[in-house]
Amino acid sequence: MLLAVRSTAGQSLSRAIESSGPSVQIIRYVRIIAPNLSNTTPFERALGRPGRHCGDVPSPQNRRTVRRGRLIVTIAATCAAVIAPMLVSVSPGASVTPAVASVTPVPRDRLLPAAIDLQPQYQGQSICNPPPKPGVTLLADLLKTTYGPHAMYSSRACKDDPSSEHTEGRALDWMVTGRIPSDKAKAEAFLNWLLAPGADGTKAAMARRMGIMYIGWNNQIWRGYNKVGWGELKGCFAKSKAGTNYDTYCHRDHIHFSLTWDGAAALTSYWDGSAQTTPPCPTGRVTGKKPGLPAGRRTVQLPTAKSAINTTTGTGNGKRVCRIQEPRWSGDAQRLDAKVVGKAGVPADAVRVLVRATAIGPNAPMAISVWGTGRKKPNAATLTTSQNANASAERWVRPGSKGYVSVATNTGDTHIRLQTLAYQVPN
Repeated sequence: MLLAVRSTAGQSLSRAIESSGPSVQIIRYVRIIAPNLSNTTPFERALGRPGRHCGDVPSPQNRRTVRRGRLIVTIAATCAAVIAPMLVSVSPGASVTPAVASVTPVPRDRLLPAAIDLQPQYQGQSICNPPPKPGVTLLADLLKTTYGPHAMYSSRACKDDPSSEHTEGRALDWMVTGRIPSDKAKAEAFLNWLLAPGADGTKAAMARRMGIMYIGWNNQIWRGYNKVGWGELKGCFAKSKAGTNYDTYCHRDHIHFSLTWDGAAALTSYWDGSAQTTPPCPTGRVTGKKPGLPAGRRTVQLPTAKSAINTTTGTGNGKRVCRIQEPRWSGDAQRLDAKVVGKAGVPADAVRVLVRATAIGPNAPMAISVWGTGRKKPNAATLTTSQNANASAERWVRPGSKGYVSVATNTGDTHIRLQTLAYQVPN
């Protein structure tokens, strides 16, 4: 596309758009008359006389104020640049070589549900399971499709990284550097898209839909949990860390993404089209005396399995639909307490109960424990799961305080169902 501007003493200026492509249409010529600018400021001279648009045609009286021989090439060029976008019409699908660098792309729109996923909670690294998880692979594919090939890293040896989710396969490093303008433009375009508010004002809507827990980039960390927003990363605002030797430490040569377990399992609305809106179950708080275990006992088999608790329906849980969740910090005693004695076919004097525990929709490879409430939690897990695969196991449990048992997972989130199969009572 060529912009031609010509100026002759005493004549108006004309501009035209020329194009070899059929989709670009010449709209019109615009007459530009240079005003008397002798009493204007530099800012006003750059824009034309105050109150006059660049495309205005002056009255005959004003025209007489134009002195022949004055060449206002600078003003003409400025006006032409301002009105240029208004003079060209480009047909849909047209291919036109721009005069300036093209706008950095963002991911394509996709159909998303009206509901949005719950704000993530912090889920720190707690297990060794390095293979990249489905959501991480999808995120890497999205970045590659949108921005082209860049090195990316996810897995890391467990002994090398105790805290960044790489050893759980739910972190991704996208190797774009803030010191290269084209890389920085890609990084900022994606982050602006990712962290923009939703139509309803939800902060960082796309990040929530993807299950992004936090981001490290260019001396800063963005948190999606607690108080959402940016903050300083590891003291990287300090002048002592401004050198290139700190680029990796301060995440100036890559963007780090850590995903929640839902995001890593691709169980959020951006990945599977359904919003994850199930809240975590409240932490169990049952206390009280724990019954002893008599030497003589007899076993009674129940004719059918009876449901003690099911978090997918709220049965046995005060009608609360929820998921059990991992400990959020060291010493966080996350657990679900479920009554199994005096209900579900088990008499009030039962001292042991055979239960079947089923994990429904686990978003992580997890170890789930079942034990008597108030008693010591066993070292051995009752059942283990694979990610996104239901699993069941049976275990004899001594009920604890008030006839309750407790259920907990070491990582991730899952629905849980407990069924009673048999019980023991004193002889």
